[in-house]
Amino acid sequence: MLVILVKRLLLLCTIANTKPITVMTVPLNDTKQVHAPAGEGDSFCYFGYGSNLLRERLQLQNSSAVQIGVGYLKGYKLAFGFPDLLDSRWGGGVATIIPSPEDDVWGVIWRLEAADRPSLDDQEGVKMGLYSPIQVKIQQENTGEVLCQTYQMNNFNSTLPSPLYKKVICTGAKQNGLPAEYIKKLEAIKTNDYNETTPFTIQIKMMLHRLQNDTLE
Repeated sequence: MLVILVKRLLLLCTIANTKPITVMTVPLNDTKQVHAPAGEGDSFCYFGYGSNLLRERLQLQNSSAVQIGVGYLKGYKLAFGFPDLLDSRWGGGVATIIPSPEDDVWGVIWRLEAADRPSLDDQEGVKMGLYSPIQVKIQQENTGEVLCQTYQMNNFNSTLPSPLYKKVICTGAKQNGLPAEYIKKLEAIKTNDYNETTPFTIQIKMMLHRLQNDTLE
């Protein structure tokens, strides 16, 4: 009995002397890498502004993705680049966001199951160092702000996107009802002349072809 009482006293003393836990936070819309989930429990919110504007593209690797709205990121602009074009399966630059106080980037807010977070990271090349996940506040008209995870390119080098990449983001913007003025900006993006056939581009072209046929029916 004496031994039990001593153990209890030691435990109480340990608890009493424990220092408060300090939680490090990162300012929203900062470009620092963070892995804290933009959401709680079994799901999180993700802001797609590039090829993942298109539902079918995102769901190729992240089947749980469901659109919950559209919105815009203040103080950033859309840009296209790639650290090494030899590694770009799109044959050109891909989208990223860079700070620009006077600009906004529109996109789609998706809700994904937490189990899809690793596959989303893989799609964005996080392990290869291509993109870093960040947390941002996305503005929704008439409904306030949503905390989302998105991705920002590391070692950005500006370069033109391929015609196929441009077609994917423009199709996604129209599919999800982004503002007409923003769609016009996307449609005005200059592209390179890359049109080579690879297993990946075949998959994307077939996806776009199916979408076009569904629209016509």
